[in-house]
Amino acid sequence: MSTAIAVSLTVGTLVMAVATLVATPRGRWSAGEAAARADGTTGPIFQSVCVMDTRELEMLVESLFARERELRASDQVEAAREVGVHKFICISELRSRRA
Repeated sequence: MSTAIAVSLTVGTLVMAVATLVATPRGRWSAGEAAARADGTTGPIFQSVCVMDTRELEMLVESLFARERELRASDQVEAAREVGVHKFICISELRSRRA
């Protein structure tokens, strides 16, 4: 998967999630609980992930995994860590839905 495709999928999915969040806020957690679970850097990502359906989350995890691998291969470790944190949030949400 090329970098452009991975970035396009990631950005497109996040934009759709934010648009859904703005249009119909329906997270499973209250604002206080979401703030307690996520720090300032991951809060918006966490809130966006809460409103995605399972298929969107699976596609996002795949694209984030590919992007993280590409960043690590090009020695961009800090950027890869940021992508890894976002991937971890998505995987955690998927696991909680399946439990």
